[in-house]
Amino acid sequence: MKPADSLLGALKDLRAETLGAALNAASCAIVIADARKPDFPLIYVSRAFQTITGFSPADSLGKNCRFLQGNDHSQPELRIIRKALKDRRPCTVVLANYRKDGTRFWNELRLAPVFDGGDRLTHYIGIQTDVTAQREAEIKLKSYQKDLERLVRERTDELDRKNSALKEVLSQLELEKRSIQNNILANVDRLILPLMKKIGRSAGRESQKALNALETNLRDLTSPFGERLSRPLHRLSPREIEICNLIKSGLGTKEIAQLLKSSTATIENQRNSIRKKLRISRNPVNLASYLQTLKS
Repeated sequence: MKPADSLLGALKDLRAETLGAALNAASCAIVIADARKPDFPLIYVSRAFQTITGFSPADSLGKNCRFLQGNDHSQPELRIIRKALKDRRPCTVVLANYRKDGTRFWNELRLAPVFDGGDRLTHYIGIQTDVTAQREAEIKLKSYQKDLERLVRERTDELDRKNSALKEVLSQLELEKRSIQNNILANVDRLILPLMKKIGRSAGRESQKALNALETNLRDLTSPFGERLSRPLHRLSPREIEICNLIKSGLGTKEIAQLLKSSTATIENQRNSIRKKLRISRNPVNLASYLQTLKS
């Protein structure tokens, strides 16, 4: 037996006054339409129907329940109802309905057909629940989600624009850095190195060796070698980078100390610091050989 048939059978066993009291006690609206008559007119509406819609029995009985739709006849859910009526099966939809004062409310309609013993459709029972608060909360949530998605898109686009601008600035800085580096190299080649060569022609053997080391040092300070040593991974100071260049040029601790006017102990301590920062303090590799590998 179908649930609606069971309900109708139970209602038939009740006295009229008991039946009315039972239906009117429900918080949801209950309506019954006569499926044996054209356009399924309402033959019963409960007290809650008037409370929810504002329409009295006198306003409603004899009419099809669609009058609650006002002029809003393009709702997709109406197609679901029409299909269910055609197939004589139950359905549940949420419709935009309108009260007697014209205000809109959201109506959850549960529609069920009722058949007699010969499987003939006789009635439709409709149970209506005002779900306006729930539906409006859902609408506000969807609106909030759309606003949030829009805000995220706008912030993402803004970050993309800033990243593009930052990349452009960094690219320009790199170009300027290379330009400055090239100017320094040009000045070293044009002004300093010729002077050092001139001095070297009249200098002794030891002085010549020191001048050669200084020339190499000048070239390497602005080379990829100097850049590698100044990276955060190594964090060598400018003095340590200078010593690295002299070591790479083949000068020993004593020669470096004389050239830099420092003690051999100080230079040795700086060599140990360099090995530690390059993470080869426990490696027996020759420091000069290791520095050569960093040149390219």
